[in-house]
Amino acid sequence: TNLDLQPDIKQFNFYDPDTEGKAQVELYLDRYLRGKPGVRVLQRNAKGVIEGEVSVTEPVQGANVYLTLDARIQYITEQALRSVGRGAAVVVNPSNGDVLAMASVPSYDPNTFIPSIKSKDWSELNADETNPLVNRAISAYAPGSTYKVFIALAGLRANKCGSYPCGGGIGIGDVFMKCHAANHGTLGLEDAIKVSCNGYFYRMGIAAGIDNIVAVGNMLGLGQRSGIPLSGESPGILPGPNYLAQVRPRERWTQGYTANTAIGQGEVLASPLQMAMVTAAIANGGTVFYPRLVDRVVDQDGQITLHEPAKVRANLIQDAGLTSDQIERVRRGMWEVVNESGGTGGRARVKGVEVAGKTGTAQNWTVRNGRRTQDNHVWFVAFAPYEKPRYAMAVLVQGAKSGGGVAAPIAGKILEEIMMLPQPALDADEPLIYAMANTTATNPPDTSLESVPNAETRDAEENKVFQLARLDPAPGNFNFIESIDFGRSIPAATTVAE
Repeated sequence: TNLDLQPDIKQFNFYDPDTEGKAQVELYLDRYLRGKPGVRVLQRNAKGVIEGEVSVTEPVQGANVYLTLDARIQYITEQALRSVGRGAAVVVNPSNGDVLAMASVPSYDPNTFIPSIKSKDWSELNADETNPLVNRAISAYAPGSTYKVFIALAGLRANKCGSYPCGGGIGIGDVFMKCHAANHGTLGLEDAIKVSCNGYFYRMGIAAGIDNIVAVGNMLGLGQRSGIPLSGESPGILPGPNYLAQVRPRERWTQGYTANTAIGQGEVLASPLQMAMVTAAIANGGTVFYPRLVDRVVDQDGQITLHEPAKVRANLIQDAGLTSDQIERVRRGMWEVVNESGGTGGRARVKGVEVAGKTGTAQNWTVRNGRRTQDNHVWFVAFAPYEKPRYAMAVLVQGAKSGGGVAAPIAGKILEEIMMLPQPALDADEPLIYAMANTTATNPPDTSLESVPNAETRDAEENKVFQLARLDPAPGNFNFIESIDFGRSIPAATTVAE
């Protein structure tokens, strides 16, 4: 049998001396990164003596993979996120879905796996209760009230976003589901987003119906893996009658389930990446992109062998039947969250930049050392600037009091710094490079995956090269965080006339 003619022969091209990608981008793009081994053919005579060389095929170095990550934004995001012991942040470009930064805390040094990790180091990583091996940016958690921006889109699709009373909550059967306030009064959509009124969203979610919620959620990619080339991505959970029939077939879907879904709790799970992409769709006026992490693959001759274009998942105007004015209502509500007095996200304000966002606090409890401990998952999603947005983002923190007091300041810190970065126009042949300050590293970082391209970027005001320093792995902890203060100067809120 001629092995070269077998249909699966290309799967059997690994040799013991080779290095093979086992996870993350290295796994998904292994065939580009690995290169080709050299071959030397020798000739023996009848006595087994080597008489000479028949042919030589030189080895071919693997290609370079360029990511969409911006090293400056990644560095800023990593630094801000280290103010907490467990969390994640994702920053994307709302115009095309490019992932500009993705950070998870705690973290570990991937260089310990080269060429192979020691048994002692592997045991330490696995014994760490804060789970540094988990990429929280693509893991799923209860999103809390950040989910309300998506629920608002479903309500608008059903034309059910009128005024509703808060009432301090809603009674369903013999259960009273509370709002976090005694009574917000009667609110419209924008104000309900601003003060994050559960009572409003219970009623509006039930009026919109679970079918509308699931339909819009599917368009936004909730409850689904995005296909980003990273290991361990969670699809999350977009609950509905079909989901319930699969996991608990003897139960039936009720209004109570819909009400819980409408405030981002109950069965709902979503990842920071998913919530960043939802925010991007709202920011750009309705275009839902797939997240894009790989920009291109370039071989050693400079030829582009793979280019990943931006991919549109759905268009909320064409596919969901929404109008630009309806999406603007959600955007406006998110603007009020940050900029108006009484909004829950005021600590994300940035001087000179209009930020829009939404806070979320999902109650969560964990058991540690035999004791039940509060371990809330708190969130903030945001985009900026309000007009012509350049960035959309999601921040998650585990073990904190509130999204407004912990996640929003982190988002504000990130946005404040990245909004000051210059925005150079780049040609394909003139990518950026950033100066690497080798303050703690003894060896330069491995650049086989090149998220840092090649020319100088200077600070627009100070005319200094943007400095990047090597970051040691971020340690984790279980501290409960009441609030975060970076010492930033936060602009005053807009006063709303009574």
